[in-house]
Amino acid sequence: MKKVYYGNKIILFTIESHKFDKKHGISFVSIKNITQLKEQIKLLTKNENPNTTAFLFKRKKTLKKIIKKFFVHIEAAGGLVKNEKNQYLIIERSGKWDLAKGKIEKNEKPKKAAIREVNEETMISPLKIEKKLCNTYHIYEHNERLVLKKTFWYAMKANSSSKLKPQLEEDITQVIWMSGNELQKVYDNTYRSLLEVFNAAKLKLISKY
Repeated sequence: MKKVYYGNKIILFTIESHKFDKKHGISFVSIKNITQLKEQIKLLTKNENPNTTAFLFKRKKTLKKIIKKFFVHIEAAGGLVKNEKNQYLIIERSGKWDLAKGKIEKNEKPKKAAIREVNEETMISPLKIEKKLCNTYHIYEHNERLVLKKTFWYAMKANSSSKLKPQLEEDITQVIWMSGNELQKVYDNTYRSLLEVFNAAKLKLISKY
């Protein structure tokens, strides 16, 4: 099963034999081909409720084939950076709080891309990867196509004395350190997928959804 974020919604791409807990209020939709998938995503676009929908496929092979053909696939990498004061590096991008991340270049390894992108977007250096946190998936529209982006997330260490500078050309207007107690305000105005990253780092934030 693959959990994918689409705006403030969650889509579960899975097979019909997967067992769900019906108490969680998941909507179930059977998908047999690309046309059906396209129609159902259009319906989700019109629905503003932050609900969860499970797209059910008969076989895993069919699921993989349709996802591969229907979406443009992009990979990215980023990091949750922590300093010696137990503060976390947060950026503000296009009016929302976010974590530094960016696209993986051709033949580039995710770890290397994560360090490069965090450095480019915040100017922080040096950076050290401590461990892998998780992967997140989200869908967005670009050039009239739907993009499925996979992001590799890493826990990183850096020194608080490093000079910070936002990458303005990437619409980043602010780069700051925040304590764990301050992170709740981040999640109140950020992307829903980031909760996965914070949870993987054992930072328990209260979801507004």
